[in-house]
Amino acid sequence: MNKKLLPLGLMLLSLSSVAAEFSVTKTSTPYPISGGARGHSLHRLMSTDYPTGQSMHAARLRAVSWTATSYPQSTGERAELCLQRQGGTLECDYITPGSSGTMPIPDVGAWGYSSHIIIRHSHASGPYPSRPLGSDSVTFHMSY
Repeated sequence: MNKKLLPLGLMLLSLSSVAAEFSVTKTSTPYPISGGARGHSLHRLMSTDYPTGQSMHAARLRAVSWTATSYPQSTGERAELCLQRQGGTLECDYITPGSSGTMPIPDVGAWGYSSHIIIRHSHASGPYPSRPLGSDSVTFHMSY
């Protein structure tokens, strides 16, 4: 009897170690650049974005894909993709305005409710307010 249960137990153990993956895309139009302020768009996951029955506290962010808009009336525009993990500091990388890309994220802990991504836009000069051409979008590539 034990010889029959061992293969079943090994199979169930191997299935439980398979990571479930899902992706969620969020889109937001950044604010106009006005005065010395930056234009930015905020992207975060809500509890309703997670698969039914899964806890957001166990989810890990594996990669981020983005599409950043631009401010065509501006000169010297710069854009940054910024991540803020639960209880962490804001970590930013420069990206090209009007571009798309994907960035792998090292596994350093759970990606929870207070975690978010910001795409920030600034410029050297331009009209005030300087308006964005379109929206920014961020795709969260998650796993358990």
